[in-house]
Amino acid sequence: MKPPTLAPKAKLFLALMYKDKSTLEKAKQELINEFGQIDRQSEEYKFNFTDYYEQEMGKNLKKFFISFKKTINRESLPDIRLTTAKIEKKFLNSNNRTINIDSGYITLNNLVLATVKDRPHKVYLGKGIYADLNLILKKKGAFDFPWTFKDYRLKQNQDFFNQVRNDLLKGK
Repeated sequence: MKPPTLAPKAKLFLALMYKDKSTLEKAKQELINEFGQIDRQSEEYKFNFTDYYEQEMGKNLKKFFISFKKTINRESLPDIRLTTAKIEKKFLNSNNRTINIDSGYITLNNLVLATVKDRPHKVYLGKGIYADLNLILKKKGAFDFPWTFKDYRLKQNQDFFNQVRNDLLKGK
């Protein structure tokens, strides 16, 4: 019997939400040291879709996405999520995060986030991490779900995700 093969490679992307630019730059350098060269960065936008982070991180938060040149094995998503959590902890202020780093991957078919929150639509991957399918990606656009985060539904962000998808398609 032939051993199972690994799933096709995916593009790692991270969502960075922050308030202070100097913290962002230091964290971004940590991420580059860990995951390699950034190949794309989305437009920055005001994160005003929920007040969920306000008590911990304050108001006037900004957010954007980055993707990395090197592709990843999908199976590595739990380890990546644990690594980004360690980087977040390096920048704690009075035990509160000053930067939020969400990790995920993009394939030719979808966008999957790593999360520690269990919900009916999430699949357990191990190490306390769940896979959260947020978008289906197609040549003609992206399709969301009732649980898809509001900012992931923005056209500018879906355009970014599809650019990353196209990079993967072209072998970049």
